[in-house]
Amino acid sequence: MKKLKRIIWLVPALFAAQVAYGQLLKVNQTVFGMDCATCAHGVQEGLQKIPGVQSAKISLNDGKVMILLDPINHITLSEIRHDIISNGFSPRDAEVEMKGIMKEINGELAIQVQNEIFWINPNSASSTLDLLKKKAYSDDPLTVDGHVKNISAKGDSDIWQISVEKEL
Repeated sequence: MKKLKRIIWLVPALFAAQVAYGQLLKVNQTVFGMDCATCAHGVQEGLQKIPGVQSAKISLNDGKVMILLDPINHITLSEIRHDIISNGFSPRDAEVEMKGIMKEINGELAIQVQNEIFWINPNSASSTLDLLKKKAYSDDPLTVDGHVKNISAKGDSDIWQISVEKEL
């Protein structure tokens, strides 16, 4: 009986922890070199096998894959990009909708989503930056839309910068 009480107590705590770290909700990933329907189908199938992906739709005309994720998931942008790379293509910038926690790290604003850090582009609109600064000292999650770039020197590590377009 004691074990059952502990388990009942832990379940809400696990869900609270999930929300605290946030998640990606939608990703519109630009993919370089994806110009044949058969190849694009392979990318789509690969992404749909990732637990937490509701749907992945390819637009060959735009060179993008639109990914809709479960409301609660553990998927990272790195995981999505590495899946695309494993299919022989090059992921570029992405438009994302994500829920995360605002942080101020060494004087820089960032959003933590799962175990990834998205550094806020200092060239984002000043009204957006002011709003985000206020949220940096709260543990309440916020949901934002933004444009994400990989800013590592060679593109070989996952260092993200996001230009936040709006808080949702």
